[in-house]
Amino acid sequence: MNYQISIDFGNSFTKVGIRNQAPLDPDGRACSTTGLLQDEWLKMDEHNFCIPTLAARGLEMGREVWCYGNDVVARASTLGDVRVYRNWKPLFFANGGPGSTADGTPVQQIGLGYFQWLRDFVDGYCRATGLPGVTTMPVRITLPSFGAQNAAAAALVDLLARTGWSPTRVRPAVAEPVANSIGIFSEGRNAIWTPDPGISGGEAYPFYPEMFGDSEFFEATRQYARFAGQYDMERTHWVFVADLGGYTTDFAMLGFDLARPDQAFEAAASSRRGCYAHYSEPMGIADLDRRVRAALPEEQQSAFDDMANASDPRIENFHRLFYATLRPFRSGGVRIAEGAEIESVKAAVDGFAEEVALSAERFLDMHQFQRVDQLLVTGGGFNVPAVRDALVTKLDGFELQRVYRPVSRLETGLDGRHASLSATLVRGATALGGASVYFEGLN
Repeated sequence: MNYQISIDFGNSFTKVGIRNQAPLDPDGRACSTTGLLQDEWLKMDEHNFCIPTLAARGLEMGREVWCYGNDVVARASTLGDVRVYRNWKPLFFANGGPGSTADGTPVQQIGLGYFQWLRDFVDGYCRATGLPGVTTMPVRITLPSFGAQNAAAAALVDLLARTGWSPTRVRPAVAEPVANSIGIFSEGRNAIWTPDPGISGGEAYPFYPEMFGDSEFFEATRQYARFAGQYDMERTHWVFVADLGGYTTDFAMLGFDLARPDQAFEAAASSRRGCYAHYSEPMGIADLDRRVRAALPEEQQSAFDDMANASDPRIENFHRLFYATLRPFRSGGVRIAEGAEIESVKAAVDGFAEEVALSAERFLDMHQFQRVDQLLVTGGGFNVPAVRDALVTKLDGFELQRVYRPVSRLETGLDGRHASLSATLVRGATALGGASVYFEGLN
């Protein structure tokens, strides 16, 4: 099992997973882990693996310069005539191919600079931690499941190659909902086996019991194996994954075949119709921001715009603090959402939450899924209590049994149906899953 890199190219933050190398043992098996690139320079609340998906252009001694990622916060304040570029990822999914920003800058140009900067950043991390250089490790990128996906995948894989990365031979771009699902259930574990360990170069396969063995669905597998002959038991264990990010809300339904737990989700879908589906809705925290801004009076709208266009992380702090409590947020001497407008703001948040829940219901109805045994709630957007609660309430109509979700420090406890999902998995599962050997078993 070789080294590999995964890039979760997020609208607000990019996360990078790195899979370790492991040799086959005498029984023909190998196990390794995928970890997240973590650095104190990336410290944000309890996370230190979120790389800002930022670019900025400015003047330095009369010359145009660009900076990217976490360098934007460090350098942009020293430049003149600064323009900060956020939310540029969606432009890769524009109809007709990658588009341009409001000021006419091609997103390909921003992407070229960003991925070149990211390559150097990741390469420096690898060399400092004793890993091989980036050029020796293949890379896979994750994409939403909607829009001009093929064109976006081709453009991004091409950008990776042009900026010194080595895209994987097998599936260099994969769907975010799928990678997120794999990352949650494996928690970064990788395992392979070969039926003929004595034969040099024998084909190896992902070994799912080792990768997913302590997940709750595996307990369901054991119960099925023990009692299926005695009782009329449901053969499929249904797991619904919802991931709300800066630009998209991603859904995936995984129907685990309890009689064949070693079978990949996609293989199960081909042999047992309706066991696997994924979809991305173009609705994320950036959309919630627009709705909240529209509910503010003019002075507060200007303060909101200044905050959103600043090179410092005020907008991320707003997302983390304001949406969790709906208390006034101070920025540039102006208190945002203080006064009579708070009711309009709350209505905007509740309306957004209901639309997220309805989009989940539409997805389930479209594929005629009848039951949800487990709900896994990930992505920074589900730190918003109103959004999370609306989704859970909607899924109660699907016999929802168990909820794994982010838990804030303000919450004092969870009821018996709810369990905490670690901060690493809430925001980093897609990067962990993107580097999984799961995808090598589907070529």
